[in-house]
Amino acid sequence: MTIRVIRVLTRLGLNRATAWRRRLRAPDGTFITFNPPGSEFTAPFAINPAGAILGYYYDTVGCHGFLRAPDGSIATFDPPGSTFTYGTAINPGGVITGGFEDASGVPHGFVRIP
Repeated sequence: MTIRVIRVLTRLGLNRATAWRRRLRAPDGTFITFNPPGSEFTAPFAINPAGAILGYYYDTVGCHGFLRAPDGSIATFDPPGSTFTYGTAINPGGVITGGFEDASGVPHGFVRIP
């Protein structure tokens, strides 16, 4: 996995007031609940044709990115120097784009290449 950092000029405002569990509908119509380990708030943001789900979550440390693979495994990620990570898009090849803030509150963008 490679993460390339780019600078962006926008910020994402998030509300932590409500802790959510995210659900996925199975082919038979039932719902599957999932959360990254330690999550207090989970927000799926995008899904690709293979069924990989991209999003972000909060734990007791901060905000991190996650990728839920079609087999149900969950990988978490943060670009180097990040204190607040959020993924915004995933393409059919699994390339992820998103943003993060560093310790000074400066926003950046990233591309995560599998």
